[in-house]
Amino acid sequence: MALVLEWLEHHQDEDIEEKTVADDDGPFRERPLPEWDAAFFGRVGSGWAELAPLIEAASYLNIDRLVKYTAKAIADQMSGMSTEQMRAYAGIQVTEEEVAALEKWVDMDMSGDQLVDINSQNSDNGVE
Repeated sequence: MALVLEWLEHHQDEDIEEKTVADDDGPFRERPLPEWDAAFFGRVGSGWAELAPLIEAASYLNIDRLVKYTAKAIADQMSGMSTEQMRAYAGIQVTEEEVAALEKWVDMDMSGDQLVDINSQNSDNGVE
C-alpha cells in the first residue's frame, strides 16, 4: 500500500483524465513510460512478485492510470520472452498434459472443427 500512496502523492497535481490510450504521441503501448514512473517501477522491482500486488491494489482501488502503467511495465519486461519464459516470470506451473490439451484445443479451433458443446453432453446424460 505504501507504493500506491507514493505513486498517488507524486501524481496528485496531475490531470487524472490524461490520455493513455492514444494521442498525438501515438498509441500508449508504443510510448515509453514517463521518466518518473519508469524510475518508480525500477525501484519497485522487475519481478512478478513485486508488480502483481501493485497492479492488484491499483485495480481494487480503481486507479486506472496506475493499472495501465503497471501493466505496461510488466509488458515491457515480458517483451521478447518465450511462452515458457513468461510462465516462469509469472510463476505459472503447467504440466505437459495441460500444454498438450491446450495445443489440441487451439489446433481444433484454428482448423474450424467444431468444439465439443458441454451442454449437449449434459443433456445426453440426463443432466440439465
